[in-house]
Amino acid sequence: MHSSGLLVLSSHVSALCKGDVLSKILKNAKKLVNSTLYVHLNNAHAPLGENANYSCLRDTLSRGIVAQQNAGNAFHADMLPFVAKFYSEASILCNNIDVNLLLHNIGTDANAPTNQFNTPINCILIDHPAPNHSFLRDFVASSLCVCDNDSRNTVFSTPVYSVLEDLQIHGSEEESSMIGKYDATVIGGTFDRIHHGHKVLMSEAILLARRKIVIGVSDGPLLERKTLKELIQPVEDRKTSLKCFIRFVARPDLELHLETITDPYGPSITVPDLDVILVSKETEKGGHLVNAKRKERGLSQLKVHVIGQGTLLGETENAIDDIPFEEIKVSSSSVRFNLLGTLLKPARTPTHDFIPESLPKPYVIGLTGGIASGKSSIAKRLENLGAIVIDCDKLGHQSYLPGSRANLEIAKHFGSDIVDDNGVINRRALGERVFSDKREMDKLNSIVWPEIESLCKKEIVTSVERHSHPNAPVIVLDAAILLEAKWDRLVHEVWVVNIPAAEATVRIMERNRLSEESAIKRIGSQTSNKSRTEQANVVLSTLWEPSVTQKLVEKSWQALQERISKKDPEKPKL
Repeated sequence: MHSSGLLVLSSHVSALCKGDVLSKILKNAKKLVNSTLYVHLNNAHAPLGENANYSCLRDTLSRGIVAQQNAGNAFHADMLPFVAKFYSEASILCNNIDVNLLLHNIGTDANAPTNQFNTPINCILIDHPAPNHSFLRDFVASSLCVCDNDSRNTVFSTPVYSVLEDLQIHGSEEESSMIGKYDATVIGGTFDRIHHGHKVLMSEAILLARRKIVIGVSDGPLLERKTLKELIQPVEDRKTSLKCFIRFVARPDLELHLETITDPYGPSITVPDLDVILVSKETEKGGHLVNAKRKERGLSQLKVHVIGQGTLLGETENAIDDIPFEEIKVSSSSVRFNLLGTLLKPARTPTHDFIPESLPKPYVIGLTGGIASGKSSIAKRLENLGAIVIDCDKLGHQSYLPGSRANLEIAKHFGSDIVDDNGVINRRALGERVFSDKREMDKLNSIVWPEIESLCKKEIVTSVERHSHPNAPVIVLDAAILLEAKWDRLVHEVWVVNIPAAEATVRIMERNRLSEESAIKRIGSQTSNKSRTEQANVVLSTLWEPSVTQKLVEKSWQALQERISKKDPEKPKL
């Protein structure tokens, strides 16, 4: 098994689109490569001709180069459906492999500039049953512009494998039209964590562009209705990923313009010299809306290209109100959903010097979330799986009890009128005083939070002492103010439970019988989901059915056990 590989597809693109050819190739490639696969397509122009000797790899590859030289700025029409089929198959068969279809040689003559390919290649794969290894290595070194001596020497010693046993696919000569390039293309979307659907969109935009490609990257208000929006990468990170992908797969002279957008249209209605807008089938109508806006501004109309279909649609005068720059919905949300319950950043090193040396050190999770997020229900599920849960809200109530340090300090600062004859604090009266005065609220927190932390530490020690299992326990601190009170210094991992503000509003109205205005005000007074997520090691959500929440918690727990085992292999799992 190799970490990376280069797959050279010598067959004509029209043949590769037929039946299960791609499926066979990718299945065999996955047996040899487990991390990164680069794909060089040699025959994407005119058919090779009746006299082509398909049994000879040298003849097949050489004729492909000749066809490229004769094509100019055009490519075989089957190239577009091939791109969609290729990435669709790869998403299923190679979902754990980063697969990239190189496009620098498609629709360009042989003299066009080529990217320097200095990325390590651990093996070369070919869709030919009996390849000439030395010729193929030389072809790779020259076709991919591997110029420095170290890289060339590495290529000349790289192992070669065949990933297809059937030569029949090399014989497809069906007539098909050629597609010419346009000067400039434009696309848009969120582009969160580049996946195969994004690669189809970008690849077709690259193929159709002769001079430049313009991309609008959604941010701000355009993200508000996205599922799990807090897990969307920062816009600059997304733009960097786009740039890296396009610079790697496209020819180096293709101009790239990236623009952050906060409205649905972005550069599609402001840049005059555009020719084609690429959309998904779901947002095709939005492409025509772009043309309506361009018409209002006196700009030229764009061709509307629906990705994956290989056709260019004509103009329409009927603008339909839809958002044109909507990301491909195949897997963007599912990618973020799959991040739930996984470790997003390395675990912390907590301060546990309050635990006696004689006791085993527990693994501590800090569980937090906003009002009505379902945090407590997740705590209960974790308890059922074997965790020890410490309810910091209950400890908060204890901190106010008569005789406690916090009780005495509160009475001293806020006055004896909020304390009855038995030393019990009238928390309603106290609340009325602090909720309208931030300075007084901060003072109250400075008194109560340290007391709760002290009680929490005692509970941790007591829980470890009572724990009968041979290995150290997993302790969950269920704390709404975990981050605000800086109690995260006590934990190895911060687990944040998020739900959208709209869902939280509905839950608060139903649970607390509050008005919508009051519910929104309560949510607004808390730390934002975005801020919590930025500090999270693990993110969870109770947005879906309880059965989904249970599966997410079980997934999180299993992953946690695996992390603990790796940290200390001698300790059995709970």
